[in-house]
Amino acid sequence: MRSFMLKSIKTKFYRVGRIVLGIILTYIIGSVFLFSFFKVNSMSMYPTLEPGDIIVVWKPVLGARIYNFLVKNPSKPLHVVRMLGKRDIERNDIVVFNFPYENWNKWEKIKMNSTMYYVKRCIALPGDSIYIDKGIYKIKGLKKNLGNIVMQRHLAEINIPHDSKDFFYKTLLYDTTFRWNIMQFGPLYIPKKGHSIPLNRKNFILYKNIIEWETQMHISCSKEKIMLNNIFVDRYKFQHDYYFMAGDNVSSSIDSRHWGLVPKEFIVGKVCLILNSVGNDGIKWNRVLHTI
Repeated sequence: MRSFMLKSIKTKFYRVGRIVLGIILTYIIGSVFLFSFFKVNSMSMYPTLEPGDIIVVWKPVLGARIYNFLVKNPSKPLHVVRMLGKRDIERNDIVVFNFPYENWNKWEKIKMNSTMYYVKRCIALPGDSIYIDKGIYKIKGLKKNLGNIVMQRHLAEINIPHDSKDFFYKTLLYDTTFRWNIMQFGPLYIPKKGHSIPLNRKNFILYKNIIEWETQMHISCSKEKIMLNNIFVDRYKFQHDYYFMAGDNVSSSIDSRHWGLVPKEFIVGKVCLILNSVGNDGIKWNRVLHTI
């Protein structure tokens, strides 16, 4: 009798173990190929997303990405394989991506931050030429609202001195040559894979980080002469696609206006759902299961 009871307990234990293991494996496979959950912690995407929102990225839309996150040289462009998705990224998509720098406040060398994720809206695609006029996002040759137009118009009504020292006001902080700001910016060409640009001092400043990340070479500029590993170059062909990402809360978001562009390989996927939302007063039921 005792032997029978022990055998019965072992059988139940193995069954429970298989169920638990199955759930764990299902979650791991699902999180790699199907979905990921992220918590919103800032106001940068307000009012579309709020702090406390738990958002879901449904990976089959853009296609799940597979890469070796144990690569020895993480500053080198990763070889990312993206599975076939339903479609490519479109303007106004809300996406989650790995921050393209190792530190949130140092933007000198592109490196995929595997532990830091941002959620922003895609404003411009590879091949676009974006500019900001009186706080409003615009793309040459395109008549379409980009981002949250209400928040942009609100920004346009704010009287900000041109010489303002405010951290949010200045853009592309790694150089002051252009004197761009959140009110007047660009035009900025968004690199598209296979497209080339002339290399002059202006483009050296704008694309230095990208070129050094793609080539793993040092680029320098002296009297309009561009040197790549001490070899003179006058043109450069981009090896990757890039995107311009920005927060809907344009007056309180640090984004592509400040730190630059996001390589396609860094993008996790498109946000499709607010699964849950918790504030100081508990669950925000009006935001639960809200589709994006």
